[in-house]
Amino acid sequence: MTATHQTTHKVAVAKFAALGETHRLAMVCHLLSVVEVSVTELHMAVASDITPSATTRHIRVLESAGIVSRRIDRQRRIISLVPGSLDDLCQWWADICREKSDA
Repeated sequence: MTATHQTTHKVAVAKFAALGETHRLAMVCHLLSVVEVSVTELHMAVASDITPSATTRHIRVLESAGIVSRRIDRQRRIISLVPGSLDDLCQWWADICREKSDA
């Protein structure tokens, strides 16, 4: 495995780990249908069964994985998908599948 392939693999593993939790996956799915949303709106849309602080912790995990970004707009914290953040994950998965089918 090349150094670039190892780095890509580590990034993909981190993103899959972040997406492997039900609330975080629901947040990303919701963000795919909107341009951006406040933390409060995201909480009410997909995570109302957990505390607001737990929602914030989940957002931090997604942010650490490079999937979402946060910005401040006066009193609101706005969340959006990082452009292309899922594209590299999809490409990595396609490469793995292609390698397996060629073997």
